[in-house]
Amino acid sequence: MAEMRLWTFTDGKTVEAEFQALVVGNVVLKGLNEKTVRIPLEKFSPEDLSYIDLQNPPQLDLDFSKKSEQRIFPEALIDTTPRAMYYDFSATIKQRSTRQYNAELIAELFVYADEIDGDNHILLDYQKVPFRLPDGSKSIVEIKGARVELTDFVIAGQRRGETYGGFILVVTDQRGEVVEYTTSSEDLYNQIENIRQVPVGKFFNEEGNRCFPTRPDKMY
Repeated sequence: MAEMRLWTFTDGKTVEAEFQALVVGNVVLKGLNEKTVRIPLEKFSPEDLSYIDLQNPPQLDLDFSKKSEQRIFPEALIDTTPRAMYYDFSATIKQRSTRQYNAELIAELFVYADEIDGDNHILLDYQKVPFRLPDGSKSIVEIKGARVELTDFVIAGQRRGETYGGFILVVTDQRGEVVEYTTSSEDLYNQIENIRQVPVGKFFNEEGNRCFPTRPDKMY
């Protein structure tokens, strides 16, 4: 949100005003008298330029991808061993806007599995990557996730294990404000603050809170 603040120019002059917009290399400020003025970007102090960056986050394209590979077991064990898949996850962040953005950003990639036999999830991978976009629209950031193995098996007539569930990819600025995100589940994205507290490899529920695996059905 815009706020009234003291701006300092390279010539030492100051003014109290509220940030309105950045338009073609000019900063629009609204003073105490409610009048607006346009001031060239190069006239502002480094501190003011950082503030302007935060008020004008870059436009980003976020892309998530996964590759899978079946684990092959010896033929003699096909009927007695679990089925398994290897997964490799990655994400790409590309700046769509041409304006240079100098402030640091943080990308977070969450990948989770679903219980085959329940309603809970398992956090498979979490990557947190600080980055910058110094080259305008040429900037591309790549995130590589860890390889994971998902298995499912039948025990006492019940199918158990996990299957790929989905992902959350979010970019925030230095204040923790969301710049852009993409996800396979809006419901889980809304629980991201809770999911941040879940260690990799642990279970969480629909509210994003850590939990235990679903108990198997009682067999008689």
